[in-house]
Amino acid sequence: MGRTGYIVVGVIVALIATFGFVIFAFAWQITFKFALPLITDHNLSIGEAISLSARAGWSNIGGIILLSILEGLVVFVGLLALCVGIFFVLPIIWAANAMAFRMVFPDAPQPAAYNEPPRPDYYGGSFGQGA
Repeated sequence: MGRTGYIVVGVIVALIATFGFVIFAFAWQITFKFALPLITDHNLSIGEAISLSARAGWSNIGGIILLSILEGLVVFVGLLALCVGIFFVLPIIWAANAMAFRMVFPDAPQPAAYNEPPRPDYYGGSFGQGA
């Protein structure tokens, strides 16, 4: 095998390794997509959060892959704007992830005690008391 043969084999091995790393990265992202929000929002332990995140992620694999592709495109557009646009698209990405989390894990209902505002004199002021 000549020198070009080694180069071709090296390129093929590099492409296979890159493809393997991309697949591994997608699997890792799908498994851990909701782990941190579950820990903070539902006060779960790390093991419970990872387990629930893995089940939810693999149950919604199509949506997560689509969300990742769209986030990648938005990041690319942000980077095209002289690398400054990334600061403007990061909140959009975070909001998209929060929306995806709420679509998979709907918000718990709020307690009834917070549905009515307090009386005007509750905080000790006289605003709203009339003359």
